[in-house]
Amino acid sequence: MSLVAQQLETHKRLQAARQELWRLYLPNFLCPYREFVLDPSLQFWTIVVTLALPKRWDFSISRISQTLFIRPTLATLRFFSKDPDGEDLLVTAGKELLHPVAPRPLHFQPPSDIQSALSGVAAFVLSVVADVIGAFMDPVKMKKWFSAMSAFRAYLQASGVGAELEESLIKPLWRGRLLDNLKILNDCQEILDEDRTKLANDLDLEVSSEDLVVGCSMMRFATAAYGVEMVRSAIDREANYEHVNSERKAIAFHCNIPTEDVKYIYIQPGDEMHTMRHFIAVDEKTKSVVLAIRGTLSISGALADMQAMDFDFCGGKAHMGIAEQANLLWQKTGQRLRRIASAYSEQYRIIFTGHSLGGGAACLLHVKVHTENLLPTRQVYCYGFAPPPTYCKGSTPSPGLEMAVKNCVCFVHDNDCVPLLSVASIRRLACLMDAVDNCTENLWFTTRFRIFWEFVKVPGDIVKTVCSVKHDSKAVVGESAMVIPARCIVWMKKTLSGRFEALACSSKAMASMNIFVCQDMIADHMPEQYEDALDSLVARRFQEQL
Repeated sequence: MSLVAQQLETHKRLQAARQELWRLYLPNFLCPYREFVLDPSLQFWTIVVTLALPKRWDFSISRISQTLFIRPTLATLRFFSKDPDGEDLLVTAGKELLHPVAPRPLHFQPPSDIQSALSGVAAFVLSVVADVIGAFMDPVKMKKWFSAMSAFRAYLQASGVGAELEESLIKPLWRGRLLDNLKILNDCQEILDEDRTKLANDLDLEVSSEDLVVGCSMMRFATAAYGVEMVRSAIDREANYEHVNSERKAIAFHCNIPTEDVKYIYIQPGDEMHTMRHFIAVDEKTKSVVLAIRGTLSISGALADMQAMDFDFCGGKAHMGIAEQANLLWQKTGQRLRRIASAYSEQYRIIFTGHSLGGGAACLLHVKVHTENLLPTRQVYCYGFAPPPTYCKGSTPSPGLEMAVKNCVCFVHDNDCVPLLSVASIRRLACLMDAVDNCTENLWFTTRFRIFWEFVKVPGDIVKTVCSVKHDSKAVVGESAMVIPARCIVWMKKTLSGRFEALACSSKAMASMNIFVCQDMIADHMPEQYEDALDSLVARRFQEQL
C-alpha cells in the first residue's frame, strides 16, 4: 500500500471511530466522558498521526489504536447505548453530516458552568498541542519561540523585574509560604480596596445604552474568533450540530448573522507568532464590517503577551508583543478589509474587536488606523474585552489619537486581572507580596495554616503593614505608563446581590488600580463570563427604560 493510501486509510478509520462514537445515544452520566475525553483524544490522535509521525507509521499505528483502544471502548459504550426512537442511525446517501462527525442532527444543549469551563480547557489544550507539534515541524517557528523567550529573560534580568519577582514569588514558593501569602494579601486587599469601586468610577463619563448593546453583540464576535470549541463552551441557546459543524457556521450561529456574511477567516494553527487568527464579517444589525481577533489560546499567543516591554508605536509607546501583532495583522488583512468594506455603503462603519490578547491587538490596530489615516473614508470604532494596558501616548501625540480614543470602548468583568496587567502593576504586586512575605516569614506554620483556612483572622499588625505599603521605585527600562486607549472602560462589577452594575472608568484610573488577588481573578477572564455579564446589563437597561 502506498504512503498516500495509508494516510487516507488512517483518516478513514479515525473518522469512522468518531462517527460511531457520536452515533450512540448514551445516558447523561456518560455524555461528558464522550465529549471531554474520548472525542478530544481522537482529535489529538489525528493531529499526531497527521503532523508528527512519519507517514509510513500511520497505517500500523491506526491498526494498533483500533485494537487496543477504540474498539474496546466503543464496545463498552454500545452496551449502555439506546436509540430512543428506534430510527436507523446510518448515514443516508449524500446526506451532509450535521456534526463534524455525527451522522444525524443531534441537539446541542447550552452547557453548564462546569461543562463550559471544561470545554474551554479542552480547546486550549488541543490548540497548545497543535502549536507544539507545529513548532517541532517548523524550525523557523521554533527559532522565533526561543528568540522571544530569550528576549523576555534578558529583559527581566536587565530591568531588575526578574529579581523583584524572585524575591516576592519564587522565594516564598520554595519555602512553602506562597499560598499563605496570597490568602493574606487577599484579606488585606479586601480591606484596602473596599472603596475601589467608588475611586474608579468617573462621574464625568457615562455608559450609554448603545455602548452596552453594541458591546453585547461584539462580544459574541470576539468569542467566535476563538473557534468552534470555544463557541460550544459559550453557546447559550439550544442548537443542532449543523450550526457548529464548521468554523464559518459556528461563527455565523454565535454572532446571529447569515453564514454568507462571514466574508473571510484566517486560520493558521499555531501561527500567532506571525499573524493572529481572525475573521471578517458583516453585521447588519449594527451596520458594521467587523474584524474580530482571537485572544490567547496557544503558546505562541502567550509569548506575545509576555513581551510587555515598551515599543515605539504611532508616536508613543506600546506593548511590544501586541504592537508587533497589530502591525503584522494590518499587513496581512488591511487590503482585504478595504475590499470587503468597499462593497458596502459608507454608512457601514468598521469595528475592531477581540478578547484578551485579541482585545489589546484590536485597540492598537484601532490606534494605528486613526493615527496613520489608513481608512479615511470610513468611521472606525473599537470594542475591546479584557484588553491589557497597551499604549502610552508620547509628548506630541498624533492628531488621529484623540479620535481613536474617542471611538473606543472597552469592557472589564468584575475581578478579571488581565486588564490590569502591565510592567508597572506587576511590580506593584511584587512589592505587596514582598511586604506580606516579610511579615509571615517568622510566623509558625500552624499560624499560617489557621489564617489560610480562616480559623483566625489576619493579625492586625500585618494588615496595617501591608495597607501602608507604597511602591515608590522609579520606572525601569522598558516600563511606560501604559493604559487601555479607550474613551471609557465599562467595569461590569458584580454586586452582593449577584446583579451587575456598569461603572464608567477612565483609562488612567483603571491602570492605577492594583491587581486584586482572589480566586476569581482568572475565572472572570473567560469569554462566556463576559457574555453573561453583558446580557444581564442589556436586559436590565431595557427594563429600566420601559
